[in-house]
Amino acid sequence: MSDTDTITRRISLAPDLDLLPLLGRNDDHLRTLETELDVRIVARG
Repeated sequence: MSDTDTITRRISLAPDLDLLPLLGRNDDHLRTLETELDVRIVARG
């Protein structure tokens, strides 16, 4: 894959789910995943 290729995956979570354990404070867990896996993660909602 080249640097310009994009693959998008959407994950829907239950609306009453506590996201802090998943995302981490200030999205620290997301940043770690992005760094280690060389991906971009966007959390919205």
